[in-house]
Amino acid sequence: MTCPEARELLLEAEVAELRGEGTSALVLHLAECAECRRAAQHLLEMNRRLNAALESAPRTRVPAPGLRPLYWGLAAAATVALVVAVRARQGVGRREPPAAVAATPEPVLEVSAGTGRTAAVFRTADPKITVVWFF
Repeated sequence: MTCPEARELLLEAEVAELRGEGTSALVLHLAECAECRRAAQHLLEMNRRLNAALESAPRTRVPAPGLRPLYWGLAAAATVALVVAVRARQGVGRREPPAAVAATPEPVLEVSAGTGRTAAVFRTADPKITVVWFF
């Protein structure tokens, strides 16, 4: 396994794999590659910080059972933001721009959230990835 392949897998890996537990190809690569092992440790630390921040967030009321998906949405949005930040910091997915690019308009994304709901659209550095968050 190459380092770029391992770094892509790091973003989808289970916490146990990031710790080096198991026998997957990623775990075997982490055992041999100090640089990728440092990246895995960084992700574990960011995950720990995110969990600590979510735990220490003030809670002013107990949510009704129907509102629990909102908290999962917040956690998912925070995780996506973390992954995008880590990828940008590590330079994963960076490509050299082509010498000459014809100006093309960005495609328009239309989202209908439905009655009583709201949607937020987040564009990422990767033009193939757009995050839509319903709340």
